[in-house]
Amino acid sequence: MEFTSSDLKEFTRICLKLKGVIERQMDINIRVDIRTKPAMQLGVFLGLVGIKTMKPRSEKTPSGGKKYFYKIDPESVQRMTHLVALEEQRKNPWDAINARYGFKSTQIWG
Repeated sequence: MEFTSSDLKEFTRICLKLKGVIERQMDINIRVDIRTKPAMQLGVFLGLVGIKTMKPRSEKTPSGGKKYFYKIDPESVQRMTHLVALEEQRKNPWDAINARYGFKSTQIWG
């Protein structure tokens, strides 16, 4: 799924509205050019959780400018999803052991 800067208008509005909170709590500066380059700011936020955007493709606009189309890198999403699953297994190692070896509690104790 692709997105453009125009798809990020609400994102931009919320970033500007919560600028102080974001900068204090997350120790991230909101870009001064967020209105013209919101995808760059989104990339900063996604990078905090290990997700990347892919190099954009562009198309010429009727007015002679360029329109950039961005994508989220599916490999980085898959990698982070896998890490989240590993963390969940770490929280309850018996579930991981039971799943890996096909044990069911009724087989052992019941």
